[in-house]
Amino acid sequence: MQVILMEKLGHLGNLGDVVKGKDGYARNYLVPRGLAIKATKGVVAQADAMRRNREAREVRGRAAEFGRLFTSHLAFAVSAIVAYLPTLVTREILYGTPFTFGSYDSQRWSWKAPALGSVLFSADHGLFVWTPLVALAVAGLALFARRKRYPGVYLLLVFLAFYYLIACYGDWDGIASFGNRFFVSLTPVFVIGLAGLLDAAWRWGGDRRLAWRGGCALVALLVAWNLGFIFQWGTQLVPARGPVSWRSMVYNQVAIVPREATGQLHRYFQNRRGMMRQIERRDLKTLEAHPERQTAAPEPISQK
Repeated sequence: MQVILMEKLGHLGNLGDVVKGKDGYARNYLVPRGLAIKATKGVVAQADAMRRNREAREVRGRAAEFGRLFTSHLAFAVSAIVAYLPTLVTREILYGTPFTFGSYDSQRWSWKAPALGSVLFSADHGLFVWTPLVALAVAGLALFARRKRYPGVYLLLVFLAFYYLIACYGDWDGIASFGNRFFVSLTPVFVIGLAGLLDAAWRWGGDRRLAWRGGCALVALLVAWNLGFIFQWGTQLVPARGPVSWRSMVYNQVAIVPREATGQLHRYFQNRRGMMRQIERRDLKTLEAHPERQTAAPEPISQK
């Protein structure tokens, strides 16, 4: 028996389709429930018109969707070009061409022997040892990926790809920056990782309030630790370039930073220019004593 569907039925067809079904199924189920009507010549013509209208609506819908996607992608492309334009202009002024990476073009890239261990754990600006809060953030990304697979795995892959890229770069340590400055670009990713860690602590802890407070206290402690470390780096208590002595660094954190931080903060606001000149002189003296720290990257930690 031929019937015309009055609505979309997944196992039969779409609205307006003429389909052939078993007589009992059509008479006892489809027609009484208003899901279909018996196909006659006049009704079939009407069904053809319904089908054409439906197809026309679908074509218009696809065209409208394409227009929306094209407009949004075009807006994104224009915004990206406008945002990147100052960089292109600056490179044209400095290097004579906008499409150059400056000093990065002359650096060696070790694609087959990346300094994977050094980037994370070296005393020379290793990411995890200079900023241990980032280690928690990466662990939080893994926990986030278990709960929200698509965005979590995507963010983990972003971190791993960027990590490999920096590990292949000759000056992966950032030379004179605090910690590994290259990973500042991933700050939003690390924030999401910390949120994932705190969320996991909240959901898995026996006492949720205690787990949450403990997680927040740990984050605050590591932030305070890094502020003290930044103070040491900025005032040359530890060398701005090259590896640091962890024994001296820990001693400074406990014995010197609490005593000198207040006075240095006062000097920063009262005589910032003189303080900066003093720091620059110390940095120049370090370069004179250790000229190899100016451009040469340290030997990577053994991966064995």
